Amino acid sequence: MKLIVADDYEDLSRHALAWLRGALAGIDIPTVVLPTGNTPLGLYHNLATGSKGQFLANARFIQLDEYQGIPREDFRTLAGWFWRILLNPLSIPKTALISFDSSARDPDREAVRMEAVATKTDIDACVLGLGLNGHLGFNEPGSDFASQTRVVDLSADSIKSNAAYWGDEALVPRRAFTLGLGTLATSRHTLLLVSGPHKASILATALIGPQTPEVPATCLASFRDATVIADRSAIGAMPRGRSRHPSN
Repeated sequence: MKLIVADDYEDLSRHALAWLRGALAGIDIPTVVLPTGNTPLGLYHNLATGSKGQFLANARFIQLDEYQGIPREDFRTLAGWFWRILLNPLSIPKTALISFDSSARDPDREAVRMEAVATKTDIDACVLGLGLNGHLGFNEPGSDFASQTRVVDLSADSIKSNAAYWGDEALVPRRAFTLGLGTLATSRHTLLLVSGPHKASILATALIGPQTPEVPATCLASFRDATVIADRSAIGAMPRGRSRHPSN
């Protein structure tokens, strides 16, 4: 696993754009998994500036996670957020996003459908954010490293952090779909973006280990090509003199 230390959030976002462009170079119709949340917003802004996101024009996007049990037209759906923040500014049609049906009557069957979509062909590039409890997507602590796409109960930590987007914890759905850790591990290239001093402790645990399902992000050490881009404020908890993965 490679670690890139960025000077600040803007530098992190520039590195992320360069990484994504490089990971998809030469692929005519790439399959990409991208996250929602605050950390990737700089990357998405860079993609929407000028023609920098042109290399995604023919991409197929597979949704990383979604709330379960709300209407598809609900303002809280993560598919809607993703379209507003990235696809629409890039003039990419909604049909390019293969999304979960948040209102599916049979959630388990819907998870099986999305697992089949995600594993039918290799995911070319996957970008992830890091939860304060170490989650990736909605793979909460305790998630098996071989887990597949499924419905999960959101942890109290995830409900609290998601409340920042909707204004109140009462507005956060309690269940969600997520691509599994084993599903994400099939990606040819994986990028973890981490920013801010509040992520320093969990990032140190994710990088140093040991690998444990109680910190889902520690699974990245076993991924075939994983890169972490973190700004300097996010690596402050790394022990002095402790060896880290190669950085630049």
